[in-house]
Amino acid sequence: SRPRAGAEDPGAPWLSPARARWATEADRDGRIGVVLVGQTGLSQQLDAPDMAELGKRARLRFHLTGLSPDQTHGYIMQRLAIAGSHGREIFQPGSFEVIDRYCGGAPRLINSLCDCALRIAAGAGRDQVQPEDVEAAGKQLKLPAWSEGSAAARAPAPAEAGPEPESGTH
Repeated sequence: SRPRAGAEDPGAPWLSPARARWATEADRDGRIGVVLVGQTGLSQQLDAPDMAELGKRARLRFHLTGLSPDQTHGYIMQRLAIAGSHGREIFQPGSFEVIDRYCGGAPRLINSLCDCALRIAAGAGRDQVQPEDVEAAGKQLKLPAWSEGSAAARAPAPAEAGPEPESGTH
């Protein structure tokens, strides 16, 4: 099985043995390069007290933010164009707002929700997706609606240079 971090494995038991191995490998020639890629939980785990040494070595951290509502609309239109929509209006007005409310700009969720909504519309014999189809898809996929505060999660986040060096002033 492959190691995972984040919501699927909040304890991330693989980090401690990996940390020990990296320390051993680094002792051999003095240097080791490691790239860790994960969800938000990985950064939080690296900041935990028992991961302090590894966390200090994380030189660069970057957090991808969700798409804005306009970007979400453009993303869906581009995906539809690639699929051969030829400019046809597949999603009726109001559908994009519902998509944004359920997905908060996360492309993976947008893809799943739109696919499900398209299937619901097709099952009803329609060639256009109505906002009600998107609502039904969100419920079928058990997606929670994002709060109004989700816009804050989309604000551009600058890349961090890692934890600040310890000093007497903060």
